[in-house]
Amino acid sequence: DSAASTEQAPSGPAATKQLWFVVGGKKNGLLVKGGKSLDSEKLQERLAHGALVSEIELDGNRLHFEKLTRRGPEKGWLTVHLERCGGPRPLLIKADALWEVCQSST
Repeated sequence: DSAASTEQAPSGPAATKQLWFVVGGKKNGLLVKGGKSLDSEKLQERLAHGALVSEIELDGNRLHFEKLTRRGPEKGWLTVHLERCGGPRPLLIKADALWEVCQSST
């Protein structure tokens, strides 16, 4: 039965908050900062590609998060997308947007 091998959806407080999925950092994970400012100290551990996080605060392009799955710091600040000459490159996407893509492909 494949249902036993799937990850369970978050329940409790995380179920009511905005969830984000890490789509960037495929090689080494995403850089996590200890504070909102880009000048804040870098945490030693990086957040793994594919991690699911819960939003604590969103301020423009900066996300204060609590980790729900995968390797990485329990809490910290991330950049949501990088500005590139070809347009913004997402590092995180809202989990509900991911769910809509999954539903439309079935």
